[in-house]
Amino acid sequence: MEPEERSARSGPGPLVWWVGGIGVILVLAVWAWKTMADKRHQDRLAALEASCDARVAAAVQADALELVRLAAEPLGLAVRQAALERNYGDMDAWFGRLARDSRIESIAYAGANDSIVAASDAGIEGRSLATVLEGVAPGAATRVERTAAGDYRAVVPITGLNERLGTLVVRVAGPDTTAAAPADTTG
Repeated sequence: MEPEERSARSGPGPLVWWVGGIGVILVLAVWAWKTMADKRHQDRLAALEASCDARVAAAVQADALELVRLAAEPLGLAVRQAALERNYGDMDAWFGRLARDSRIESIAYAGANDSIVAASDAGIEGRSLATVLEGVAPGAATRVERTAAGDYRAVVPITGLNERLGTLVVRVAGPDTTAAAPADTTG
């Protein structure tokens, strides 16, 4: 055999093995880099989604509080007129009608002595406002708050020209958290 034939039969030379090995190492390095970059992007996306969810939840709560206030204050004006006329029967009728809406938890009006004189639940009439609705204290201004139970409560002071006539309390159900969450489209 001649030397040329021997080299052709012995297979690829060491240079080919080196180049092939370096190629495999480069492919593995690119794959590892891509995997780590994808993980970083997924983590960043999850953090952005959480941040957006928190901001949306805060905006929804702020809007809900404002809507409860916007509903309670005009009702307070009607209650004021009825309180000045001592027309508690009309209040009972209004409160009963409004409480038919599933979003309205309860409505109560307590007179100046904090005794409930009209309510959507007739069973609490005559009782003290503080004992029936804990955490409710008469105030000088309308306040709307989220309760520990997750609902919204508006406390509206009802005043005459020179005196406090009573307090209106409207409780509205919080957002429905049982609704199905949107499908995950991130795959």
